Amino acid sequence: MIHPFCALRPTARAGHPQDLVTLPYDKITTESLPALRARSPYCAVHLIRGESGPEDRTWYAEARRKLDAWVNGGLFAPDPTPGYYALRQEWAGADGSRVVRTAIVGALDLAQRGRVLPHEKTHARAREDRYALLRATEHHFGLVFLLRPGRRGLAAHLAQARPLGSVLGLENADHHAFRIDAEDSVAEIRSILAEGEYVIADGHHRFATACRFADEHPRARRVLVGVVEESDPGLSILPTHRLLSGIGRDLPRALLSRLPGAVPVDLGPDPARFIAERGPGNLGIMLASGERYWLQNPLAKEPGAEGLDVRRLEELVIGPLLAGKEVEDHLSYWRDPAPALAQLRAGQADLLALVAPLPGSKVIEVARRREVMPQKSTDFYPKLPTGFGYLPALE
Repeated sequence: MIHPFCALRPTARAGHPQDLVTLPYDKITTESLPALRARSPYCAVHLIRGESGPEDRTWYAEARRKLDAWVNGGLFAPDPTPGYYALRQEWAGADGSRVVRTAIVGALDLAQRGRVLPHEKTHARAREDRYALLRATEHHFGLVFLLRPGRRGLAAHLAQARPLGSVLGLENADHHAFRIDAEDSVAEIRSILAEGEYVIADGHHRFATACRFADEHPRARRVLVGVVEESDPGLSILPTHRLLSGIGRDLPRALLSRLPGAVPVDLGPDPARFIAERGPGNLGIMLASGERYWLQNPLAKEPGAEGLDVRRLEELVIGPLLAGKEVEDHLSYWRDPAPALAQLRAGQADLLALVAPLPGSKVIEVARRREVMPQKSTDFYPKLPTGFGYLPALE
């Protein structure tokens, strides 16, 4: 189901991975884009992000021209034989201890897509953007992050792996890439990865795009994935907060004042921590007009997606406030609540909704029930980076 492959990787002529590897496209901000582009002309950002907004459709062909030039110039080359790859990611936990997570990287056979379970909805605009890039370049650049339920000891195969390079400090984590091509390890990994179902942790848009492309092209039968076991001690999910803007102050104030269960409260000096410490079932609502509310979710212990905090937030707050509006024009998502709170205080936004993190078991539970969460319900940390190697989409 998930096979070894020959990655298209940067050669020594392209430079050090530190200058070539970046976060996935949807985690690259407009503010960080110029510095990333200046880091190296061969940085992955040149392939996965255009310079202008989502309405620009001219940069996809330019990405293809750049990739072809890099390959023809010997800056990127495929490995001579198939193998698996691995990413070991390390970072400091909240208590200062070192946290480690391992992902095995392979090529997923899209004929087996029915065994891959999503847990979130996707945005049409992002799907079209990724499809246009895939159609133009015929390469997969970013990884679809998959969760594998259970424990089979995939990380143990790093003992026979060959280091390929490291990137330090990206997203406050260190990322070490490896190639696994020892015959016994490849055979055992292939056997393990042939079993069971998988849950998409991150990369729903990339996976949906790959499936669409495969439906239209008989030779497009695979997509680039990174597999992390559910039992991995480094599996970490951060909350994704919601910021609403362009709706005015009066509408949110009127809605919250009459919403059952919304209790005016002092959320303290660190509102996000206030909610996180109370765990799932609790929401914090902050208005530009100064009011603060603690909204509890009595359905939080319900099975599946029905009682999710983000769903209740959509039903009770976001949906009514954005009724009749283009959601993507007014709603933004924030891992770090500090800049979102700064916008709220500066009058650049109207409402900030703070949510608590979910355990990985809940994500798998929802996916196995064939249910989906609202967009951006989870934020797996750290992201699987882009740039250590690419996968041609056509066989």
